[in-house]
Amino acid sequence: MKRTLLVDDEMPDRIIINDLKEAYRLNKDPDKIDCSDDYLDPDFKLLYNIEGVLRYYMAPDEYDRWLIERNK
Repeated sequence: MKRTLLVDDEMPDRIIINDLKEAYRLNKDPDKIDCSDDYLDPDFKLLYNIEGVLRYYMAPDEYDRWLIERNK
């Protein structure tokens, strides 16, 4: 089955932004190691760099809203 997908100029940016927000959400909390009481700390360098890319691709007001929402 063949399908045609119409993509406007901003859709790839929106996909990148949404994927990076999800990557940030999944990596911001410590991970528990299976069958133990040990936790792995988040990769703060990765989180910092994700923030930088989001800051570049998002409008300033949208980025500010995300900063507030990510801490909830």
